[in-house]
Amino acid sequence: VECIPNFSVSKEQDPVVFQGLVDVANSVPGCTVLDVQTDGDHNRCVFTMVGSPEAIEEVAFQMTKKATELIDMTKHKGQHPRMGATDVIPFIPTMDMTVEECVEISKRLAKRIWDELGFTVNVGISSNKLLAKMAGDFEKPNKVHTLFPEEVEGKMWPLPVRDLFLVGAATERKLKLMGIYTIGDLAKTERTLLKSKLGKHGETIWHFANGRNADMVTPEPAENKGYATSEVARMALPLALSQYVRSFLLSMEH
Repeated sequence: VECIPNFSVSKEQDPVVFQGLVDVANSVPGCTVLDVQTDGDHNRCVFTMVGSPEAIEEVAFQMTKKATELIDMTKHKGQHPRMGATDVIPFIPTMDMTVEECVEISKRLAKRIWDELGFTVNVGISSNKLLAKMAGDFEKPNKVHTLFPEEVEGKMWPLPVRDLFLVGAATERKLKLMGIYTIGDLAKTERTLLKSKLGKHGETIWHFANGRNADMVTPEPAENKGYATSEVARMALPLALSQYVRSFLLSMEH
C-alpha cells in the first residue's frame, strides 16, 4: 500500500522537527520512503512511502504521534491552510491490495489515533487525493464521506470558494473581486481568465474546483526540495491511480 501523509512543518522553517519525522519514517521495518517534498513558503512537507499494510499502518500512526509531540500549531506560519500538525494521510492501494483493505486500514488507524492521541478523525474516500482531502473536510467529527467526480457538482460546488484546497484569504479576496464566491463559480470561470489574473495558481485552483487532482494536471514532476530516492526507485512503483483505484484519506482535528 502507498501512503502520502502531509505535515504542517518544513525543512526550511524547522529542520529539527522535519528531521524528526524523517527519522520516524525510516524507522519502521517493511516501510520504504520513496520521496519527501518540503516547502518553506507553505510550511508543510509531504512524504511518499510504500510497504506492507502492517508497516504502513504503523508508520502512519508513529509519524502522527511524533508530529503531535513536536509541532506547535499556535506558532505555525505559512501559506498552507493549517488543518493540524498532521494534515491528512492518504492511502492508495497498489499491487494486490484491494479497496476494501485500504478502507479497513483507514478505520483502524482512525480508531487508534482517537484512542491513544485523542484526535477526532474523518475518512475521505475518492478517486484522487484532492477529492479525498475535500471529502475528509466535510461534516465532522469521526465521519466517513465520499466525493467521487460524479458527486463534485452536488457536494463541492455549492461550498464557499475559501473551502477549496490552497485558496487562502488573499486569493479569496481576489476571486470575490471577480465575482467568484463559490467553488462552482470558480469551476465555471474561464481558465485563461484565472491564469491572467492569478498566474499559475489561478490555473491550479481551477483544476481543483473541477475535481482534478494536482498529480493529474502537473505535466512534469514537481521540483524536489527535500529528500528523495532515485528516479529508478520512483519508476519501479506500480501505477496506482487508475479509474478503478480509490484514495483513502484521514483528516484530523485535535
